[in-house]
Amino acid sequence: MPFKLHFDVNSVAKPRAVRVYSAVHCDSVISYMKQGHTVTAYCGVAGISRKLFDEWALEHPELAEAIERGRAAAVLYWEKEQASALRDGRSAVVATFALKNLAPTEWREKVEINTHLHITTSQAELVDAIDRKFNKLIEHDPVESGDPRKTRH
Repeated sequence: MPFKLHFDVNSVAKPRAVRVYSAVHCDSVISYMKQGHTVTAYCGVAGISRKLFDEWALEHPELAEAIERGRAAAVLYWEKEQASALRDGRSAVVATFALKNLAPTEWREKVEINTHLHITTSQAELVDAIDRKFNKLIEHDPVESGDPRKTRH
């Protein structure tokens, strides 16, 4: 059976599209995101801009907490969907993509290697290394002008 994303907007209490914050958004965003949706998708259903919603989250800690809880619920949804797809022999690409975006710290392909090197080289060592390199170039490619410091490079 192919994967189908189910949009059940009727199961979510829809707040009216207003420009004034209401605590109803806290429960609604969690309920909606439990279905695997994003905050932006919730804003579309609620009829408000993502920018306005983010401003509300900055002003109302309970909404910011609800968004984080909703994001965790969406991750749970997609992890279950991924496990189900793998169990049923379906492609889990959509679920994996959603997880990489919803929970990038847990789901990422990026490999980080941190090395902390402190290299100190004196000016004398740098001049000596440059001089050795320059002399090697002159030995392999001298210019016929007679000036050993001129090369074709």
